[in-house]
Amino acid sequence: MVAVAGILRSAESHALWTREIAAMRGIVQAWDVVRSRSWDGRGVINPDRLRVYKTVNGRLEGHMSSVAHPYRGGEILHWPDSLLSALYLLLQLELAYRPARSVSCKQCGRVIEGVGNSRRQFCDANCRTLHHYHHRLNRPAREP
Repeated sequence: MVAVAGILRSAESHALWTREIAAMRGIVQAWDVVRSRSWDGRGVINPDRLRVYKTVNGRLEGHMSSVAHPYRGGEILHWPDSLLSALYLLLQLELAYRPARSVSCKQCGRVIEGVGNSRRQFCDANCRTLHHYHHRLNRPAREP
């Protein structure tokens, strides 16, 4: 706590942020190494992989709330308590092979999982074809 003009405020030191950034960098680098190794999801878990999972899960312990949202069809929403927890949540979602970002199909509106950083706009070839077909029909004709 820091007193500024008679008001108590919570503050974090530069040294704390420097340590947290170094810790996050280390775990992301470890994940990059582990992810580059082949693993079929069965059998013996590599100790490095286990260490990454334990570290990320441990960093989120006590810093996350989850809520089944009634107005979103019971969708479970995650509520981190800080920016640092939000960053670890994004890493945890990557560990679970779920995208941190998803988009809706431009044709049918279904959510497309696993888009990551791709430019995917349609859930399948059918929707892409239908979209382009209807888009061409609505385009004004060119004059000769």
